[in-house]
Amino acid sequence: MDDEPEYGGFLRGRVASDDTAQLVVVYCSEEALAAPGPKITQLLAGLRELPVPLEDNALVISDNGDIYGTISDLAIREAG
Repeated sequence: MDDEPEYGGFLRGRVASDDTAQLVVVYCSEEALAAPGPKITQLLAGLRELPVPLEDNALVISDNGDIYGTISDLAIREAG
């Protein structure tokens, strides 16, 4: 993500899943995905490029444990 200097502008994170749920952990500053803006747009664009399918109900959290909601929640937030 473009949140230098903390993370150097890279989208870094992990996707974990089991039989019923997916979790996306993103390394970002606390406020990066809390409000509409270019960082949410950048994250969602990056997630669409992943080589694994993501469900709209996958939970997105930060490496610090900040809960941003589901991918659907982020898409709604992006739309304002």
